[in-house]
Amino acid sequence: MKKLSIAGLGVLAFAAATLAPSVASAHISLTYPPARSTSQKSGPCGKGAADPRGTKITYFKPGQKVTVTWDETIDHPGHYRISFDDDGQDIFTDPSSFTDVAPRAGVLVDDIKDVAGGSGKYSQEITLPNKECNNCTLQVVQVMTDKPPYGDGNDLYYQCADIVLTNNPPDGGASSSSSSSGATSSSSSGGSSGSDAGATSSSGGAPADDGGCSTSGQPEGALLPIAAAAMIAALRRRRAPRA
Repeated sequence: MKKLSIAGLGVLAFAAATLAPSVASAHISLTYPPARSTSQKSGPCGKGAADPRGTKITYFKPGQKVTVTWDETIDHPGHYRISFDDDGQDIFTDPSSFTDVAPRAGVLVDDIKDVAGGSGKYSQEITLPNKECNNCTLQVVQVMTDKPPYGDGNDLYYQCADIVLTNNPPDGGASSSSSSSGATSSSSSGGSSGSDAGATSSSGGAPADDGGCSTSGQPEGALLPIAAAAMIAALRRRRAPRA
């Protein structure tokens, strides 16, 4: 039998990779309004300061009550914050500590409690500013309190939705479908069910990149060398001369 070629080793490596356990791809996922992108690790909106406005635009009327929904895919203790900027994203600032919920520009609701062992689904009613804007951004921030010390880049996750506030939304203001069934609401303002009438959305939400945590018991790719070695050993046994 011929020796295993480099191409054969590549096939083995690929096969081993497919045997590795899947890892979670998100910590939080803004589901309504739909998130700008899958990124969430660098503020203010996931990709860093130069994060451009996306193509998924959701329309609301000025002053409208909206139920924001999101999923927590990896459970961490802490809280959530929802903010609004009527022109871009430069008004958003990070908390100064795990417990910083002081009033600040743009924040609509803060200290929305994480529910340990819950369904992982959250909803929060907000009232949008009563003004028109074409470059508005809604931000959801997850503050995690189990990764001290605060401020090393592992405490916050960000998701943003690109929205427009107008008295003349497209399609005459037809409502988009926004399900909050089974969602958990917990906030200082209370209440989670609101009216989304008049909102239109161009697309659905998407999960975000992980930023370092995994729901799998094995690190990402940890089984690849093990599986490859096992396959190579099996092929060598097949090549061994019989007694």
